Amino acid sequence: MDLFQRDNFSQSEIRYKKYDGDFGLFASVLRNYSKDFSIDAIDQLDRAEIQTQNYKVFSEDASGAKIVLLVKKYKVSDDFDQVEFYLNLLSLLGKNDKGLLVANILKTVDGSLTTKVGENLYSVFDFIEGQYFQPNGLALRDVAQNMAKMHLAFNDLSEDYIANIDVASKDGYYPFNVVKSYTPQDFAHMREKIINNYKKDGIDDVLLEKLPMFSQAALDVLSHQKEIINLPKGVIHSDFHPHNVLIKNNKVKAILDFENVRLDYQARDVAYAIYRFGKQFFVNGSFKNELKAPQLVELFIDSYNLVKPLSHEEIKLLPILVKDAFIRKLLFVLKGVYEHDNLMWRGDLPKFIVAIDEINYFWPK
Repeated sequence: MDLFQRDNFSQSEIRYKKYDGDFGLFASVLRNYSKDFSIDAIDQLDRAEIQTQNYKVFSEDASGAKIVLLVKKYKVSDDFDQVEFYLNLLSLLGKNDKGLLVANILKTVDGSLTTKVGENLYSVFDFIEGQYFQPNGLALRDVAQNMAKMHLAFNDLSEDYIANIDVASKDGYYPFNVVKSYTPQDFAHMREKIINNYKKDGIDDVLLEKLPMFSQAALDVLSHQKEIINLPKGVIHSDFHPHNVLIKNNKVKAILDFENVRLDYQARDVAYAIYRFGKQFFVNGSFKNELKAPQLVELFIDSYNLVKPLSHEEIKLLPILVKDAFIRKLLFVLKGVYEHDNLMWRGDLPKFIVAIDEINYFWPK
């Protein structure tokens, strides 16, 4: 199976399409924010979205001033308090003094950050012009520095707020909640499950071939547990990828989507970002020399360190931390497919199968 195939985050251009639905729905949403406006046009983000749907709304206030807003519809969550909690975090981060750039969220007339219209929750933001990450050195350098600013802003949160984040993050159905621990034997167990549910589409054959490598990766991670537990913990973004930053002229305009924040090793956030952003340099074949990958690692770390220096131990354990994250995700997906017959995850298996090989590109032994 080929490494560095295009994934969900390889497209850097943000595309919108004309929305031909009910403008009245959006008028009802915006009426909770202001009485004096009119809607001129609405565009809908032109890509598949699972948890939310985003709309670019062109409006005009009573004075005739043109205003562009981003309206986010929550398709999955109907928990007002939960959505409000994470939006409140975003609002707090927007007031930071570390230079962290986040989207500006608007308040309703009654002071809430969320509103409910019909069966769905909505939130409204000032629209930010930009694109997703496009691989080049200048953009990667700025992404790394803005991640460091984000971690500093997280560290400024009160102890009570960090404790609340820790509690809230344990409610979600995420790999780090489901796969709390593992051993190499988990992959021996999965071998039986794969054989019993064998399908002739090639995926199972590759999985069976790769299982010994996954077991060895798990053993490698477990052998570093004593070192890992001594690393400093803090709030992490936990889903920092190329579509969770808005960029213009190779500069970060905003970091997005803080719904997966949790308490963990901040070095894990760094390791995960190095792999996810670094991967895009190889996706289109523009980088074919594997010696380039460690250079990207060095560029990211050096740029991050300008704002918030990593310790020697954190840098040494970066490949272990990102492998740990992907082992948990892989086991999460394998259990879903082969134990719970959740075929929705089967299409994602190829990218998880090659993840350890790709990570070894960036941190060769």
